[in-house]
Amino acid sequence: MIGDGIHNFIDGMIIAATYIIAFESGNYAIGFTTTLAVIFHEIPQEIGDFVVSIYGGLSKKKALTYNFVSAITAVVGAVATYHLAYLQSIETLLVPFAAGVFIYIAATDLMPELHKRVHVGESFVQLLTIVAGIGLMACLKIA
Repeated sequence: MIGDGIHNFIDGMIIAATYIIAFESGNYAIGFTTTLAVIFHEIPQEIGDFVVSIYGGLSKKKALTYNFVSAITAVVGAVATYHLAYLQSIETLLVPFAAGVFIYIAATDLMPELHKRVHVGESFVQLLTIVAGIGLMACLKIA
């Protein structure tokens, strides 16, 4: 849970940094895109954390409470980023960090999983999902 709290803190920092840049540039797509990316990778992770906590012996109530406390560190990270951005432009460092983290996740976690599927139907669904993601990014760029 401590590691997940740190992870969520960094996610909050990254979201805040992209919205700071969005407000300065007038292009809100970067903040929205980053928020979507964080949501899409957080939901399965938090469900996994909850299941692991229950499997580890915690009650459902304790597991939910610990997950909530861990998740709230994202808000703390966002507030810290706004304060740091006020003092010094930290957002210009956090956005490239975020991009690198998402590329790392895709390269090390997601791509090997794609190769485990051998049926044509599953591969087609994966291809459609990738195309939908690229399409979403293109739509956000156009908007």
